[in-house]
Amino acid sequence: MSQEYIAIAIAYGIFSLGLGAFELYRTRISGPDAITIFIVIFMLQCCLPGIGIYGSLAAVDPTELTGNSVFDGIYQHLDVTTALVVLTMTIWFAAFFYFGASLGGVLLRRLFPTSNCAPYRLEGLENRFVLILFGGLAYTLVSFYLLGDDIAERFANLVRLRAYDENVVRTEFFAYAYVLTQTWLWLSIPALFVLFERRRRGFAWVSILICAIIFAILSASRRAIFVPVMLSYFTFLLYDKKWRARLILAIAIPILALVLYGKEIFATVAFGGAIEAVVERYESTSSAILRASSEQGITILESLGTLTFLDEHLRLGVDHLLSIAQRFPHRLLGFDIEYPKRIVRISTEAFSTVDAQDIPPGLLGQMWLDFRVLGPLLWGLAFGLQISAAQFLFTRSERSLQATALVALVVFLIALPINTGSYDFTFSVDVIAAVVGLMLTYRVRRMAATR
Repeated sequence: MSQEYIAIAIAYGIFSLGLGAFELYRTRISGPDAITIFIVIFMLQCCLPGIGIYGSLAAVDPTELTGNSVFDGIYQHLDVTTALVVLTMTIWFAAFFYFGASLGGVLLRRLFPTSNCAPYRLEGLENRFVLILFGGLAYTLVSFYLLGDDIAERFANLVRLRAYDENVVRTEFFAYAYVLTQTWLWLSIPALFVLFERRRRGFAWVSILICAIIFAILSASRRAIFVPVMLSYFTFLLYDKKWRARLILAIAIPILALVLYGKEIFATVAFGGAIEAVVERYESTSSAILRASSEQGITILESLGTLTFLDEHLRLGVDHLLSIAQRFPHRLLGFDIEYPKRIVRISTEAFSTVDAQDIPPGLLGQMWLDFRVLGPLLWGLAFGLQISAAQFLFTRSERSLQATALVALVVFLIALPINTGSYDFTFSVDVIAAVVGLMLTYRVRRMAATR
């Protein structure tokens, strides 16, 4: 099937080039906007990885794939028809996303015409940012201190905690501290831009920067390094409309190395082992490219697994309603509600074992489970309408670093299901806390109307 896989890789490449060219044409006058950010995230997780996955599958030894049992199990059962279905759904999702974004923009402009309202100013409240982030830092450091007797043991236990190791007691105190560390990290990025623009570049700005570094380290994940860099880049992109191609090329190599070896490095710290074994992790270049592409495009891989292994009846979006309902504190209020099995547990059992950590069905896989061939249409419209609201906020607000930092983070939060396809991970404690944090630390002020 090597020729078929090469053809699919070429198709992903042509689609990526076409999508990029269309986005550049669309923004040739106004410059990059909220829609652009969503498309970049979509391309990074659903388009570009397809080139690496299928290009390397055509060359890799079938007995030496990625070294990940879940990944390898999906690839070993992969057929060309399934790969083409996922590719087709990816293309149609992008098309209907643009339609939804355009439709949402038209509706919002009719509901709130420019002549009836003055532009807005999005302002960050630095004192609240400092209070929230320092409170988060205190909680994080206390929980980290209780994980062991010295720094090395504490960090190792932190990585083990993230890996659900049985040797580390996972109490609610430690669990919430871990997941909320990501929230504090996300909030620290707009906080830095708020303080910077308010010319508070002394002790307060340096303190928040140190907090962000601590949060990134104690998140103990590759995502904790990649996301802040991406959010900062998006903030500047929206602010001055410059793509900074050289900067992208410069940071691409270390980020690729982080994707390739980051998980193994954390495992070595937590469970022991030689650094030489990390460097010699892959049997071939093709295997390394396949693993990196699979990690970056895990939503594509999981979608392939969903179409291959899951034979579920139409879900019709019920999984997303259950994701919201399960956040209702029913037990605290005296209700004993037994919800149906979450879709992420169904997909986990299909891809791996009952005891494995959650493995979601992927973006295209969830679309298929929800509405079959109509999935890209309905999901594309839904995402397009959401991003059109963020775009409307962006265009009606005074351009500033603190405003673009907020818009970049909001678009990132909206785009989270691209990575998983499941809203289980969007309606989670860390994301809900981030949304509440933004509501507490930003205010919208109407500027004086001008004639």
